[in-house]
Amino acid sequence: LQVFYNGFVGVKFLANKLKVLSPYEYLLYNYEKSLGSSADSATFRKNYGSFDTLVNYKNNELVDWQKEAVGKTGFSQTHNIGFNGGNSKVTYNFSYTHNNDKAIVLNSTYKRHLLNLKGDYKLTNKIKVGLGVRYTNQFVTGAGVSDEKGSSYNRLRNAVKYRPFLLPNQSLLDDDPFNPDVVGNGLTLTNPILLANSET
Repeated sequence: LQVFYNGFVGVKFLANKLKVLSPYEYLLYNYEKSLGSSADSATFRKNYGSFDTLVNYKNNELVDWQKEAVGKTGFSQTHNIGFNGGNSKVTYNFSYTHNNDKAIVLNSTYKRHLLNLKGDYKLTNKIKVGLGVRYTNQFVTGAGVSDEKGSSYNRLRNAVKYRPFLLPNQSLLDDDPFNPDVVGNGLTLTNPILLANSET
């Protein structure tokens, strides 16, 4: 009889982040974009003030949505234990593997239990009969950084394009009250933390 064990433990983190606009740069860009439409200009002034008051946003603290939504410290571990043995007629092998992975994406985890059982019986010198059984139990939460439902649900896209500062009395869990319904190509923006909290 032989008994074996293999183990792995690892830490994951976001190595690089995409550069985003500061709160002031973001508002300056949106101010210039609004100049082509009187309705857009009026909406911008109502929400953020005139061009002369934009300088007040230079001191606003940047919200790092990439860090909040896809920049967590991840931890993964794998444990594998098993045994094998037998004699000239019968051989057997059993193994159990457990994977536990906490991803860098908010609310994303992966857990798996895997059992393998294999046996061989030697009927004659030329004939051998084998049996193999495998059982997998897998549990996945979260949806990663992209989504097959479309770009509006893409966590990385929302983390990079979402307004990079909070309004007074606003928390990280509040949706942007000034967020336009459509930001181009029929797509919307969603608070990336709310998005991560709304799906399992």
